[in-house]
Amino acid sequence: VSPLKLSLYRPLTENDIKDWSGVAKTKTSGFDNLSQKATSFKVKKNCIETSALIFSSENRQVGKMDVSYLFNSDSTISVKTVFSPDTSVKVLSRIGLMFQMPNEFSKISYLGKEYETYVDRNQCGFVRLCKTTPDEMFHSYVVPQASGNRMDVRYATFSDGETDLTISAVNPFQFSALPYSDANIDNAKHLNELLPEEMFTVHIDAKQMGIGTATCGPSVLPQYLIPLKKTTFEFIIK
Repeated sequence: VSPLKLSLYRPLTENDIKDWSGVAKTKTSGFDNLSQKATSFKVKKNCIETSALIFSSENRQVGKMDVSYLFNSDSTISVKTVFSPDTSVKVLSRIGLMFQMPNEFSKISYLGKEYETYVDRNQCGFVRLCKTTPDEMFHSYVVPQASGNRMDVRYATFSDGETDLTISAVNPFQFSALPYSDANIDNAKHLNELLPEEMFTVHIDAKQMGIGTATCGPSVLPQYLIPLKKTTFEFIIK
């Protein structure tokens, strides 16, 4: 499993490109390739606390992040992330964490919405126990773009048939697991241009903005944008 990384970007959808919010600028502003500069690292009895400044690929500070890892007696790890956006940030498409897993762990089960859902498209489907794979979660739109998001998720388990990794949280979260990295999706203009990968990409999101209908109608409504304020996200790794 690759290290956890802060994620503030989703591969642009066709609606994003035309949306009035300016979310398309998250790519040109370098939110698709973040870096961080550690400002604090503390090791306590059963906890690690870190702080870092977050920079875009243009080396512009976009916020700061505090993360704590609590190692519990039941062999689980509680992860608490606090992200504070810089005042210069005008719009975000997501706030969450991402990591990659080997394709052998592509047997996925989760408790959450059964179909692709977003904050402004959350009435379809029911919360239920679902089984899927990254290939099944990826939707083959004519133009490759972000897809496969699941709302109201209580937990998600990734398995190779012998070993499981489970992400759970007290508050419902959003997640996706796709066979392609964000950069792979962004760089492809047609489905045949997507490159096979040995690992799939998992997003665990506290928030993600709506999809809207900007290609043929209204943009994302204000209530479905991400509030630009301090956001706390907690989950448990087992």
